[in-house]
Amino acid sequence: MNEPLTLQCPKCGTMNRQAAKLCRNCRTPLGGTPTQKIAPAQPSGQATARITPPTDANGFAALPERALVHERYEIMQAWPSTQTNTYLVNDESQQGAQWYLYEAANANEFQGAQRVLDKQIEHPALARVGEVFQESQYDNAVRGYMTMEFPLAFASEQTRVNETDILKYGSELGGALEALHRASLAHNNIQLGSIAFQGNQVKLAHFGFAAPLTAESRKRDIYNLARVLQTLITPPGQTVPLQSPAAALLQRALIPNTPTSFATAGDFAAACQDALEGIRRPKSVHLNVARLTDVGVRRELNEDAFAVVDYSRAIQKGGQAVGLFVVSDGMGGAAAGEVASQIVTDRMMQEFNQTIAPLFWDGAKAQADYGALLKTAGEKASRAVYEERSRLRNDMGATLVAALVVGAQAYLINVGDSRAYLIRDGSMKKITKDHSLVQSLVDANQLREEDVRTHPQRNIITRSIGEKANINVDVFNEPLKAGDALLLCSDGMWEMVEDQVVLKTIQEATTTQTAVRQLIDLANKNGGDDNITCILVRIEDAGAAKN
Repeated sequence: MNEPLTLQCPKCGTMNRQAAKLCRNCRTPLGGTPTQKIAPAQPSGQATARITPPTDANGFAALPERALVHERYEIMQAWPSTQTNTYLVNDESQQGAQWYLYEAANANEFQGAQRVLDKQIEHPALARVGEVFQESQYDNAVRGYMTMEFPLAFASEQTRVNETDILKYGSELGGALEALHRASLAHNNIQLGSIAFQGNQVKLAHFGFAAPLTAESRKRDIYNLARVLQTLITPPGQTVPLQSPAAALLQRALIPNTPTSFATAGDFAAACQDALEGIRRPKSVHLNVARLTDVGVRRELNEDAFAVVDYSRAIQKGGQAVGLFVVSDGMGGAAAGEVASQIVTDRMMQEFNQTIAPLFWDGAKAQADYGALLKTAGEKASRAVYEERSRLRNDMGATLVAALVVGAQAYLINVGDSRAYLIRDGSMKKITKDHSLVQSLVDANQLREEDVRTHPQRNIITRSIGEKANINVDVFNEPLKAGDALLLCSDGMWEMVEDQVVLKTIQEATTTQTAVRQLIDLANKNGGDDNITCILVRIEDAGAAKN
C-alpha cells in the first residue's frame, strides 16, 4: 500500500509520495494530487467540507484510504469493525514513521490511554502510545483516536508458546504491569488481544480501560495476566501438568486471596524470572558475607541483633546460593529491647531451618513463593515478640529487616526503620521503606528525603515488631547479578553516615569485613548516637569468588 516517493519538496528537497499535500519534513505545501482530508471540527460559523458517508455506514463507517487524519496521519490500510476501526497510517510529520491508528465511535474510548500518556510511563514491555485525540468525521460525528507503535503481532487463539517463553513473558509482562501499578493505574482489560509481539519482545497493549488503581483492580490485573498466559501455554482441550514450574506458578496466581497468591505484579514477575533461571541453570554465584554490631558511643547496652544463615556452600547445586540475613533493632529499654531483637532473630532462623532450607535438601531448586515464606516468618517473629511482651507486661518491640537470597534473586521484608540497600554499578538504592513519622512527612511532600537523618523526630516509629498480635510486613523483590551487594543495617548506621560515604566506603574496601568495620567506625566517629549493626552480602561469580 505504500506509494513510491516521487514528489520532491521545492523548499528542502525531501522526496514525498506523489499525492502528498504537505512535505513530510518541512510541512511546505506541495503541488501533488490532494490527499483526501478529514479535517478537525471548525469553530462555529466556519463550514468544513466533509466526505459523504457510505450508504451502508450504519452510523460508523471506516475512513477511506489516503484520507489524512489530524493533519498528520495518512490512512494506508483499514480493518473495520462495528465500534472500533483499526488503520495502518503513515505519519507525515516523521519521515518513514508508521503507526496503528485506532478509531472509536465513542469519542472518550481512549481516556485510559491518555492517563498512561499523562503519567509518562515507560517500560520495554509496554506498547508505546503516540497520542490520543478527538476529531469530527462524517456528518460532524466526533470520534475518538489513539495511535500505537507499529509493527506489532497480536496474540490469538492459535498462538501457542513453550514453557520457557511463558516464564519469560510472565517476567516481562509482570514487570510492565508493575510499572502501571506503581503509577497508580490499573490496565483493567488484559485479554488475549492485549498481548503483542515485536520480534523477541512481548508487550502489553491497549490501555483504553486504564483507570486509577484499587486493591481489587490490582488483583484482577494479576489474575487476568496469568489467565492469558495459561491460554498461551495450554493446547486446546488439554491441560498442563501441575508439576510444570510454569503451570504451578500460574495456578498460584489464579487462586487469589490465599497465602501463596501474589501480592503485586512485581512479585509475579520475580517468580517467573526465578523459575526461568531454574530452567536455564545460570552460572553459579557465591555469597561473600560480612557482619558486625557495635554498642555505639552513647549507649550502654546493645539492643541490636543480627542473624546470618548461609547454606550456599552446603547445598549449592545448579547455581543455587541460599542465605538468610536479618537485622533487628530492639526497643523498650531495661533489657526489653535486647530480648525483643533476640526473639526476632532466633525465630527467623527457626522458620528458615524448618520451612525454607528443607526445600533444598535434595540439591534441586525448589519452586516456591519465597517472598511469601519470608513474610510468614516475619509475621511469626512479630507474634512471638507480642506474646512475650504480653506475658512480661512491658512495651518491648523491635524493627526487622531481612533478606532471603535464592540464586540470583533477593526477597526482602521490613517493619520499622532498619533498612536494606542495593549497591550496583557505582550507585546505591534504598530497597525498603521506613515505617516512621519522618517517612510519612516525606510521602506527604512536607520533608525532603535528605533531611530525614537530621530531623528531631526521626526516631518515632509508626510500625514495629510485636506492637500487636498481627502486624503488616512489607515484601520486596530484587533480581541480583554478580557484582551486586546488599547492605542491611539498623538506624544507628544510616542516620550517622550519608549514603554517598557508605557507597564510597564499600567500593574502596578490600574485603567485605573491612567495609563493615569501616562503616561502624564512621558511624561512631560521627556521634555513635545508637547501636550500630551492618550485614554486607556481595554477590560474586563462583568461579572468581574470593574468600
